[in-house]
Amino acid sequence: MSMCLDLAVTGSRDGSVNIHSVKEGQYMRTLKPRDVDVNYAIDMLTLSYQGHVIYTGHTSETHSLHVYTLNGRHLASTTISHRVTGLVSSGDHILTGDENGDLTLLDLFTLQELKLLHLQLPVQTLALTRGNTHILAPLRDGKLIVVGLSGLPEYS
Repeated sequence: MSMCLDLAVTGSRDGSVNIHSVKEGQYMRTLKPRDVDVNYAIDMLTLSYQGHVIYTGHTSETHSLHVYTLNGRHLASTTISHRVTGLVSSGDHILTGDENGDLTLLDLFTLQELKLLHLQLPVQTLALTRGNTHILAPLRDGKLIVVGLSGLPEYS
């Protein structure tokens, strides 16, 4: 949900993402990834500050990541190796953590992988600190990994 943009996004087990206005509670549109199986389920979704809808989902055999504009224009989709368990966006970047323990920094518009960090254990979720200076990645074993963002592409 983004209060600044007056938007809320919801995902469902049929693979669709619905966009609503928060103040009016009005339905705006439905997004559905191209060429997906009937059994496609949404795992995680987020809304960027610029208004991009970013979400991950899966079928029984594949996992994928998708980016759309608020007006429903498809920007990028990619198949990914493992189920995403953490998803955040900031500036022109997307950060994912997955059940394999990988932390991946991607370009928002192309989904090109910019950096990959292997954490060895499944990531539970992801968060960015105020000012986006560090990534907080709780792991399944209860440890918290803190990663500084210096040296990575500009992350505003």
